[in-house]
Amino acid sequence: MNDFETKQKEFFRYVWDHTVDPFVVGFDIRRALNETEREWLQQAYLVCQANVESASQGLKSLLERNGAFCTALLLQISGLTRNRIISDLKASVGTDVAPKSYETLYKSEAGVRYLVRRLQKVLEPLYQSGIERNSELLWGVFESLNQATYPGYIRQERAKRQGHVAEQRLADLMHGLGVPFEPAAKLEQAIVQDIIPIGASEFVIIVRIHKEPRVF
Repeated sequence: MNDFETKQKEFFRYVWDHTVDPFVVGFDIRRALNETEREWLQQAYLVCQANVESASQGLKSLLERNGAFCTALLLQISGLTRNRIISDLKASVGTDVAPKSYETLYKSEAGVRYLVRRLQKVLEPLYQSGIERNSELLWGVFESLNQATYPGYIRQERAKRQGHVAEQRLADLMHGLGVPFEPAAKLEQAIVQDIIPIGASEFVIIVRIHKEPRVF
């Protein structure tokens, strides 16, 4: 083995394997539904059996009573994400009309109808099977949906936090080498405000030497 091959082998020995990184793997671990969440899903299941307009009124009431936690769960089960439904609504009804956040989705008639249609698409095979006559079996299906949809639902947040943690690890390395950097808070918190040292450009980490920024 020549010198290049030795260095290449050493390099790949230290390449990050995200499939065994506890931080990343932890995002795909989904807890089981609690009783309240199962009841939300059962109510949504029954409500969405009606036509779109009637189902929208029933779902709107369910979301109003139970808040953002219920909304987030129904988005997940329907195969959507918190950002996806807002971006879709902005495209279909306009930025001024679309809700600013999934947390206020219940205030948007278009938003609730959109969610109803997605839920009906997912639940249609269950309606046809008549599974609601067996509540334990129905809850088992809900749990399967919960586990199957969660990795996709959390993907955006995982990507965001994964990037920030990479920045934090870089800050930790620079700190260990005695290299001065900003923001110092990056060492303790993965998500901190970026720095704008010049113009309108934003930087995650900068290195100053004699008070002058040298590395961005």
